[in-house]
Amino acid sequence: MNHFEQLKKLLEENKVYPIIGNWNKHKIKHFKERPDKSKINAFVTEMNNTLNNKNGLYAYYKNKKLLYVGKGKPLRGRIVSHFKEAYLEGRHRDELWPTFFREHAGLLELYWIELENESVRISCESLITSIKEPYFFEFKKLFYQHKKKNNIQLNNSIYSNF
Repeated sequence: MNHFEQLKKLLEENKVYPIIGNWNKHKIKHFKERPDKSKINAFVTEMNNTLNNKNGLYAYYKNKKLLYVGKGKPLRGRIVSHFKEAYLEGRHRDELWPTFFREHAGLLELYWIELENESVRISCESLITSIKEPYFFEFKKLFYQHKKKNNIQLNNSIYSNF
């Protein structure tokens, strides 16, 4: 057994991997366009009621495809932050995070696991990212390639095929 397989086995033994089946799960909705303030407030309330103030890892899935794995300190704050980042306006609208979340609007599955130790969170996030290769990294590469190639200010229509 190589080192990578040993690390994967360690994650499995500690129920950190695989994500589906071991982590908590909640369905959330991301909108294509900026929702009104009442929907934003409802999302914040929903996350306050769903996630406690613990630290840990989270993962976004859409249609059984892993989109992103990240760490939150606390989880609730990071998830709410991503939701709000999706609706930035003005010059920030066409940056990476808002574009990524708008392109993956709709019903998402949010998975999370509590891990209080920062070193453990960093290590687990890195290992899971290596094992599962979330789509975000491919999206990010294409996003910046397009930006560099066209040397233009980005707009959403160019990402409709992602």
